[in-house]
Amino acid sequence: MKVIETHEYNNSDHEDVSGVEISIVTDTDKESFSLSEGEREDMYFFRDLSDVLSITGLLKLAYEAGKRGEAWEYEFIDESEE
Repeated sequence: MKVIETHEYNNSDHEDVSGVEISIVTDTDKESFSLSEGEREDMYFFRDLSDVLSITGLLKLAYEAGKRGEAWEYEFIDESEE
């Protein structure tokens, strides 16, 4: 199982993280979850934050991979360095 954490940046003038994506890749499946900045009025679970509803699926995917004995690997991608 590989967990990939990616930090995204929208504005090169600022070094603040504007989005984070977490992906889990197993021998049988792949799922991801992302959050990014948006308009304040859109920061609700049914709009810009809707991916939080997929966290349970990621946890289950990771749990099942662990039960199968898959090794855990972590990768961090900082898009400001690309």
